[in-house]
Amino acid sequence: MNYPSPRTVDRSKRFAVALARGVLLFCIAVIILYPLLYMLVLALRPTDQIWDPTVVWISKSLTLENILLTIDTIDYWDALMTSARITLIPSVLTVISCALAGYGFARFRFKCREFLFVCVIFTILVPAQTVIFPSFISFWQFDFFGLGYLAAPFNEGIPFTVNLLDNELTLYLPAAFGSGIRSGLAIYIFRQFYRGLPKEMEEAARIDGCGALKTFIRIAIPASAVTMMTVFLFSMVWYWNDYYFTTMYMNNVNTVPTAVAALPALMRSLSSIGGDFKFDSVQISAMIQSGCLLLVLPPTIIFAFLQRHFIQGLELSGLVE
Repeated sequence: MNYPSPRTVDRSKRFAVALARGVLLFCIAVIILYPLLYMLVLALRPTDQIWDPTVVWISKSLTLENILLTIDTIDYWDALMTSARITLIPSVLTVISCALAGYGFARFRFKCREFLFVCVIFTILVPAQTVIFPSFISFWQFDFFGLGYLAAPFNEGIPFTVNLLDNELTLYLPAAFGSGIRSGLAIYIFRQFYRGLPKEMEEAARIDGCGALKTFIRIAIPASAVTMMTVFLFSMVWYWNDYYFTTMYMNNVNTVPTAVAALPALMRSLSSIGGDFKFDSVQISAMIQSGCLLLVLPPTIIFAFLQRHFIQGLELSGLVE
């Protein structure tokens, strides 16, 4: 009786492992990419083919009518500029403030350091809904971090406060002080990176007369450029997709997420008015998918160009092995 050689058995095992890995990765890719492919296919499909049973994935023809109509309906370019402004500015502020905080936790020893870092981690676990009410009150009667109460004796005993609601400062100020959207995770990423950074260069800088801030600027910042890019991408996605804080603090802001969320109600109201605006249920479905595609398109394009820096930053931060 002839038995297969050890080399053949080893080759069969490797083939089976590679096949199983390929099938697993294919299934994961289908699960991840299915929503994006569905949006893309439905957005580019003519409305008369949306519920056509003979059309599943590949349309008989392609059209940009749904996307162009959605752009005009939600005033996409104005919403895009607003979203870009309230995304990029808080993201930059988050990188700066969280880098300083992460460097402080990694390099300096002070009282209650571990307790304060536990509080930072706790902010990752606490849902945003639990702190939205005190945050809303703070912005409604903003007292300049307590300084307004010091001016009370000069204002007939009334604390000096201003109303920051319906103002983009409600997003800028928390980001500048390291308490923006998921800033706790950003501080953790920076702390992990700076803990693994060799101390020799910083010690040499201190010998040359550099103080703590100068050492951070000249040594830590250049060394953590990739990590900063990673945190910036994370923060940009969080602020871009944010709907909860934006609508809670600002009533009349027109961002891409708020415009897409209001798209179904807007089309139904326009249809009820009549005139040139008349959307049926089929066209509403196609335009909703077009709006979702327009929502995810900008961060997808940015990530496609910066994914190498993103992955490298995750590796350096210690979040992945």
